[in-house]
Amino acid sequence: MKKKMTPFGVITIILLSILTVLFVFPFYWIMTGSFKAQAATIAIPPQWWPTAPTLENFTKLLVQNPVDAACVLPSIHDRLQLFQLVRSHFFQK
Repeated sequence: MKKKMTPFGVITIILLSILTVLFVFPFYWIMTGSFKAQAATIAIPPQWWPTAPTLENFTKLLVQNPVDAACVLPSIHDRLQLFQLVRSHFFQK
């Protein structure tokens, strides 16, 4: 049997959907911005999806700024290790 949706349930779903978009949008913007050229990143009106994706930003990070890469890459590695540790703890058989 299906439960009947109450007005409170409908409002809750709408509010949670809005909050989800508000929290996820910055991650989307950062990820798509990393594949855009600088001009496309600051363009007005904004470019919502990269029309000409590029890896130029990653090249600049890893090749032209090795000191920055030395700081970023271990941080990513540490986070992946932490994620694997948590995952193995919670999903062990």
